[in-house]
Parts: sequence; C-alpha cells; structure tokens
Amino acid sequence: MEITKEKIVCTIKKIVTNKYLLACTIASLWFLFFDSHTILDYYELYMKKCSIEKEISYYSNLSKDSKEKINQLESDMSSLEKFAREQFLMKRPDEDIFLFEDED
Repeated sequence: MEITKEKIVCTIKKIVTNKYLLACTIASLWFLFFDSHTILDYYELYMKKCSIEKEISYYSNLSKDSKEKINQLESDMSSLEKFAREQFLMKRPDEDIFLFEDED
C-alpha cells in the first residue's frame, strides 16, 4: 500500500473537519485559557496553598517550642533566673553587669 501526499492531505482534512473533535478542542481551549477559572488560576491557588501550609508548619513548630519553654520556666526556678538575667539584664543587688557586643 502506497502512501501518497493526497491520502495524507485527505486524512488530515477528515480529522480537522470532524465536528466532534473540533467541538472538544474548542471547549478544551476555552476551559483551559479563557474561562473565569483557568488552569493558571488553579496553579496560582495551589502555590498559595503550599505557601500557607509552610507558614502553618512554621508557626505550629514555633508555638510548640514556646510552650515547652514556658513549661520549663514555670517548673524550674534556675532556668527562670537564667532567662531573666539574659533577656532583661536583671541582677542581684551586689552584682555588676558587663555587656560585650560583637562587631560583625
């Protein structure tokens, strides 16, 4: 069986003029690019969702760490004293505090 240029053109013409294929192609293009909810909108929403999930994970870990630190400060007086000295520069009446700053 010999494939000629005329047969190829005739086959392509049948495919292109098929009304069902043409309707499906037009509908697909419409839904993908021209509709109010395009594939690009879904991609942007997916990226926002991933970003928000990362933020949720970060803040939940931060909250967990803070709760552990609060529990430690409430239960151990030496850690509470250490925290007060480091964060608020508290001292005993007979002590002197010297601050050293790094020059980075």
